[in-house]
Amino acid sequence: MREKDSFVKTTKKTNKSSVVILVSILVVTLLAATSYGFFASREGLWPFSSSQSTETTQDFIDGQQTKRDALEDNATKDEEKDQSGRTVVDVGVAYSGIVDNSVEVRAFTPSVIEGNGVCIATFTRGDQTVSAQSPAFVDSTTSQCQPIQISLDEFEAEGVWSLSVEYSSPTSRGFSQASEVRIP
Repeated sequence: MREKDSFVKTTKKTNKSSVVILVSILVVTLLAATSYGFFASREGLWPFSSSQSTETTQDFIDGQQTKRDALEDNATKDEEKDQSGRTVVDVGVAYSGIVDNSVEVRAFTPSVIEGNGVCIATFTRGDQTVSAQSPAFVDSTTSQCQPIQISLDEFEAEGVWSLSVEYSSPTSRGFSQASEVRIP
């Protein structure tokens, strides 16, 4: 009979210590989450950040339409070569706009699927030029340029700038049509 009483007391002690441990873990987790919430809110971090991107739904739809139009144009085009023997490709600008304190450009080439190219965004206004580049990567149906970001501090003047994007690889090269971007 004594063994049975001893077993019951041991089981009750184990259950009590398990409950204490579980409650302690819950309290620590709750404190950590609350602390992060206050810190993130004060510092503007996720999920409280206000300006991840200024891209609107319409910008997204326009970018997708640009891709479809470029694919259709490419389907009817014969392969052209430039002076260096590289294939001339179309370059589309899916998005260009202000994100945080930078100008962001997203471009693609619908006519080639290769991951060894470079994209160069060039903004011009009069005799002023601002350029930046990013590597390209393979998408399922295109070569995508990683987003090109240029700080607004790089632009000497506010106003309308002309944007052109060049795609260049060992086997392909092309330019987008010029478009206008308003620099605030």
